[in-house]
Amino acid sequence: IKLEYSEQALEQERAISNEAKLNVQLLNNRLSDMEIKCEELKENNKNQERKIDELERQCTNEKILRTTLSKIQSELE
Repeated sequence: IKLEYSEQALEQERAISNEAKLNVQLLNNRLSDMEIKCEELKENNKNQERKIDELERQCTNEKILRTTLSKIQSELE
């Protein structure tokens, strides 16, 4: 009976160990996926910041042009 109990206990420990290993692997996979997504979001954010910077430069240029045109118009009048 003790031998049978020991075998059952050992089998249960193996099953628990295997399940734990699978859970660790699953968590590692999820973590890896999240890290990849995080990097993608960071890169996307950088791209958006570049676009914003470019639009701000364009706005500044437009304001300068508008001011210059206004001065020229005033001088012509």
